[in-house]
Amino acid sequence: MRVLGYGLSFALCVGLLIFFFFNQTSVTVATPWATYHDAALWKVVLVAVAIGVVFTGTFAVAEGAQTRLVNRRLKRQIHKLETEISYLRTQQPVMPSSDTPAMVHPLAQSTRAAETAKGPGAGEPPSRPIYESDTDEASPDPEDDIYTGGRAV
Repeated sequence: MRVLGYGLSFALCVGLLIFFFFNQTSVTVATPWATYHDAALWKVVLVAVAIGVVFTGTFAVAEGAQTRLVNRRLKRQIHKLETEISYLRTQQPVMPSSDTPAMVHPLAQSTRAAETAKGPGAGEPPSRPIYESDTDEASPDPEDDIYTGGRAV
């Protein structure tokens, strides 16, 4: 990007020098406060280019300052979040006590409520993990056991 800027600046300078060389005529410049007779055209163009450079530079500096302020604010926010992540990673896990309700998915809450409504002993946890429903038929293949890792669950 920097090379592109240098190349465009060089091309502008060469173009202005060629323009200045071939336009040595005198012109009359009228401004709201004064009129200038017999001003060299290349001087008028040079002043116009200089004013344009000053205005462009002013806006570029203002925009750059705004960008730097936003970057500084974002860096502070990133640092704050990284500090929080680091703090949370170093904390011991907290096991919920019996009086503190565990966070449960709403669908799981409704099935637990239905199990407890069935009666005592109906909500007992299974003795082994259940990966398939009761209506599924067992596979006749002995290698197709979920505990041996024969097939993906």
